[in-house]
Amino acid sequence: PLAPAAAASADGNSTVVVSQSSFSFNNAAQGGGLAGSAHSWNISHCSITNHSIPGSGAGLMISGSSANIYIHGTNISHNHGSEGGGLYVFTFGQPFHLDVTDSSITHNKAANGGGMLFRGGSINLGPGVHLSHNIASQQGGGMAWQSGCLGEGSCPSDVQVSCRAAVRNNTAAVAGGGVFLGDSSLDDVSVSTDCIRAAAQGNSAPFGNSDFFSVRGSCSMGQVSVGGGWCTNCAANMYSFDANGTNACELCPSHAVCKGGDSGVAPLPGFWHSHNYSTQVHACPNRAACQPGSGYASATDPGYVDWQCAEGYEGTLCGRCSAGFGRRSTFVCGKCMSKHNTIVMFAVAMLLILSLLAYMAYATHLDNRESNPELRVSDCLKVLVLYFQYALLLATSTVEWPKSISAVFLGLGWVLSSCTGQLMSLDCILAGSGGTSAVPLAMQRQLLYLLTPVIMMLALGLVYSAAWIVLALVRHAKRRPGSCTMAAFSAWMRMRLPVIVLVVLFFYFPSLVRVSWSLFACFSVDQPGEGPYPQYLVKPGAFFTLDMSQQCWQGWHKQWALGLGIPLVVIFCLGVPAGIALLLWRNRHRTQLPDFRQHCGFLYRTFRPGCVCYEAVVAAITVCLAAISVFSTVIGPYYECVLFTVVFATSLVLQIWLRPYAFERLHYMQLAASGCLLVTSFATLTFFNMDRDTDTSALYKEVMGGIILAINAVFVVYCIVCVVLLAQGMVRRLLQRLLNAELAWFVRLLPKSLVSLLRLPSGHGPCDPSDPSVPFGLYKSAEAAGMVDLEADMAQRSAGKDVQKQQPLCSQHGHVRGPPKESTAGPAYGEVATGGARVSASGRDSWHSSDMADVKTGLSDDRRYGPAE
Repeated sequence: PLAPAAAASADGNSTVVVSQSSFSFNNAAQGGGLAGSAHSWNISHCSITNHSIPGSGAGLMISGSSANIYIHGTNISHNHGSEGGGLYVFTFGQPFHLDVTDSSITHNKAANGGGMLFRGGSINLGPGVHLSHNIASQQGGGMAWQSGCLGEGSCPSDVQVSCRAAVRNNTAAVAGGGVFLGDSSLDDVSVSTDCIRAAAQGNSAPFGNSDFFSVRGSCSMGQVSVGGGWCTNCAANMYSFDANGTNACELCPSHAVCKGGDSGVAPLPGFWHSHNYSTQVHACPNRAACQPGSGYASATDPGYVDWQCAEGYEGTLCGRCSAGFGRRSTFVCGKCMSKHNTIVMFAVAMLLILSLLAYMAYATHLDNRESNPELRVSDCLKVLVLYFQYALLLATSTVEWPKSISAVFLGLGWVLSSCTGQLMSLDCILAGSGGTSAVPLAMQRQLLYLLTPVIMMLALGLVYSAAWIVLALVRHAKRRPGSCTMAAFSAWMRMRLPVIVLVVLFFYFPSLVRVSWSLFACFSVDQPGEGPYPQYLVKPGAFFTLDMSQQCWQGWHKQWALGLGIPLVVIFCLGVPAGIALLLWRNRHRTQLPDFRQHCGFLYRTFRPGCVCYEAVVAAITVCLAAISVFSTVIGPYYECVLFTVVFATSLVLQIWLRPYAFERLHYMQLAASGCLLVTSFATLTFFNMDRDTDTSALYKEVMGGIILAINAVFVVYCIVCVVLLAQGMVRRLLQRLLNAELAWFVRLLPKSLVSLLRLPSGHGPCDPSDPSVPFGLYKSAEAAGMVDLEADMAQRSAGKDVQKQQPLCSQHGHVRGPPKESTAGPAYGEVATGGARVSASGRDSWHSSDMADVKTGLSDDRRYGPAE
């Protein structure tokens, strides 16, 4: 030893330089390896190990005034003392400055500051410092710092720890397992807390934060005071966000996890909150969207909000779609296909809808011209389309459907993609325009939904115009004058435009109502004044469900809601039902007039005279169902299903009570449709447990989903069969008209099986036994073929009128009979007298090929409106 006090010592204002030296197994009262009060110390590449003394600074003790100490590349380990086991530095009256870089201070022991202890001065633990496996029987297992100088004078202090330093696996029996910063005078000390927290990890102490503990006269966040100036961490399932630690620890909020200390509040999967320290945890409208990612995101991390969301989701309540994903329904996103493929599939879906609307408009136009009451193709199609509309409203709800049902809803959503983006999101087509356009992306989507019916009307107008041109050219080729004039075209289109408008509006009415209501759909997030720590409620108020980054009634939402939303609600949600009721009520005595029936028959033709305004009731029910679907995120999936069930039950009761439909088959079809929808919505209520927040087992949902699907499938098949059977008769009549228009040669090109199926004359002579249509009764009497309207027959018989029976067209010997003689009792019900012959108003057993559009003048459509269909 160099001196009795230590292996080496120095005093005064000297400069000590120690390099590439080793000090071990020395004994002294203080400073076992090195001790001194020199003005400047420079220790590099040394080893100070295995000292055990009763006093302070077992490895190294430095004291004095205005000392500058540099320690580099040095190992200080396995030293045991009372204070500062590895290193103890203090000053008299003047501060010191200590820099430690690329050094290892490990396995030292002391009461305070197992690795290092400092009093006053500035400390900088630079890169490469390893402070580990040190033990303190009181505070500061790795490092302890206490303010104040020994003696008189001020000691401005600074504690800096590099983020590339490592303070690991140190232990303190009381507080500050890694770093302990003592007494309340720390208020005037500069401390690099961010890097201290980054460098200090894996340390242990029973009180306070195990890695970093500081006493500033109060406790820190995540801690609570236990008296005597000491603080302790909140236990697991508890939290405290009081920066002063004066409040008691609170119980963890529902649907969240609290790990204790300052770890914050972490929501469970399916839940979300706006800040790591927010105590208001919200259930996500789409539970699948709120799935926290791997790892951990702190409250100061700018990406913490999005970290709570699953792939494809971001923002408030994970309600926005990330780049490359599009909105399919409220709070539901789906991955986008390529823009080219999306446009192609969207165009195909539009063509399918256009074909359906064209057929419905054509069938409705023909059926409106018929005066006798009879079930028509358009009537059954109307019931089927209305059923699909209501089913699609159910599909857009926030209920988590079984896979068996959701797959069917996806297919239905693709076909009706111009009404809803359930399979193909319009966002994928509009992507890229949201940031450059003055119109927000959410409003671009809604405007496109509003314009789609207009586009369909124009498209149908073009289709009908093209059909008129083709037929006009055919008529012109046959040298029929007057069929190619603009007047004929105008008259021809005027007969069809009202039907086109009504059919398109009927088809898109639920979509238009949803757009109207959706501009007022808002979802409340953080509620100021509820719960503790309101300063962390960073998403107060309600947000627009179509764009959860936009607060309701602020900015552009207020402009669009007032400027567009209110007019749409007045027009579609209130005006359409009221307008239908007013129109039909004021014209209830004109419903049998040909002109009114031709234009508005689509609205009332299927209802009996006493319920001529029932279409307004149907429109009101549609408005209610669309409102429930839009505001489902506000009322929740359980109460949404309850309201759906109430509306469907009300509709069913009205149908049973009023019996509004004129035809029994249509009445039961509509009852079956309402019943299937009622069963579906009611069965969906069983998907929820009694607490209404959790779902039942997946197996039960799949089994129940299969039952629901089977019930609805039976109804749909039945409706399709009815439509096909009725359409067969309409197609047969259309082809007969074409045959009467000198196209009989076309029949000879058809297979005999098809001729037999359609009951067409095959080009053979009348009553030719080889004609395949003879067995199907084309030339049989109207009575034998069922051509006579039974209801009309019974009505006239009950009135005491003589009903003239048709004579068979063919005798037993195959001779053709002429037209039957006129009945002296006048034309039967459903028939009109014209030119000395009796003609059924339905045109099915007419002796004339011309249409009976104008009975008074006897003019056919060819002469009045140009070419017929």
